[in-house]
Amino acid sequence: MSARAIWTLLSALALAVANAGAQASQLVSNSDTSVLASQSLLLQQSGANATTLAIPGAGELFVTLSDLKFPTSFASLEYAVTDADGTLIPLTNAGTEMTLDLTAPTTLYADVFATLGGNVGLYNFTATFVSSAPVPLPDSALSFAGGAVLLVLVALCADCFAQRRDRAHQHAFVTTPMA
Repeated sequence: MSARAIWTLLSALALAVANAGAQASQLVSNSDTSVLASQSLLLQQSGANATTLAIPGAGELFVTLSDLKFPTSFASLEYAVTDADGTLIPLTNAGTEMTLDLTAPTTLYADVFATLGGNVGLYNFTATFVSSAPVPLPDSALSFAGGAVLLVLVALCADCFAQRRDRAHQHAFVTTPMA
């Protein structure tokens, strides 16, 4: 193996070690999604209902309120999302999905305001949270570095065996005839 190839492999190894602390900016998968609330409520009178949402960290909150039109539609169905300091999502009509970007763990309150269109009404409220915390990459750089070192060692051993084989073929055998 040439000195240039060894230096190239060692440079790749140094680059891998330098990037050992890499992180992905966002990785969204099913394991990062939490359903904070998913409830269907049958109301027999107009009024307001509150649902507490415990937000575990930075990410996006998706909120949906649906009029299930059973047995009839609501005369009015709206929701708002607040925290201890004030309103984050103002009154929004049912059927509209809202997204809220959050930067830290917090507690929010989803308030549903319903006015019946008949004797009873049924609605569905859903709040889903998707975490956006940086996901550290596994120590792949360390694995890469270990593989590069192993590759250099294999190349050096192969070169050593090739040199021995060449030396074995260079020996001259002298034979003398026996009388």
